[in-house]
Amino acid sequence: DQRVEIPDNASLDLTNGVTLEAWIAPSQVGEATNGTTIITKGDLTSFSNQPYGLLYGSNGRIAMRVGNTTTFEAAESTSVLPLNTFSHVVGSYDGNVIRIYVNGVLENSTTVSIGAMVTNNLPVRIGANNLSGYVG
Repeated sequence: DQRVEIPDNASLDLTNGVTLEAWIAPSQVGEATNGTTIITKGDLTSFSNQPYGLLYGSNGRIAMRVGNTTTFEAAESTSVLPLNTFSHVVGSYDGNVIRIYVNGVLENSTTVSIGAMVTNNLPVRIGANNLSGYVG
């Protein structure tokens, strides 16, 4: 039940691309609504306030989401993460394509039309989101 919250800073307002990565060893699957945050900036309940996030879903898969002011798009891993075992997970967005890697293997890529990600004044959260839900 550990988490980190990094106060908003202009250097965290990424608009053209982002790569998020972490080593995680979940003890249960993620939350059913919006997944459980690995790393996110913004509000998972609002399209207009969710620029980027790496999430662990209730299906046991990793998702990378990016959003602009009207919508978000996502790519999801194809494999289900094993419980109680460390996995290296990466989500990246280069302005055109969202990619998901698990343990160094590209599992999915999706071309999206988000364009520039929205910026906001919310913190970056690692390990928990604004809805609750810990990775662990």
